[in-house]
Amino acid sequence: MSSTLSTPSIPDLKDITALRHQLHQHPELSGFEFETSHTLRGFLQRYQPDEVITDLGGNGFALIFNGKKPDAGPTVLFRLSWTPCPF
Repeated sequence: MSSTLSTPSIPDLKDITALRHQLHQHPELSGFEFETSHTLRGFLQRYQPDEVITDLGGNGFALIFNGKKPDAGPTVLFRLSWTPCPF
């Protein structure tokens, strides 16, 4: 048995890393994350959400994914908060 750990495969890792770099290159102040919100919504559309809810607390949004069997399993919620600091 090998003692090395394998890195899990994340198909979109390069795209996710590029998105993170893009967001860090163009920070916005808290409450004014207009482009950040627009960029994230655009990026996440590739995962084909069943529903998009916008204008949550200003620039916030929620994506709903019903799944193949919506009533078959638990509900999962991911929350993301972006608050850059001015330097």
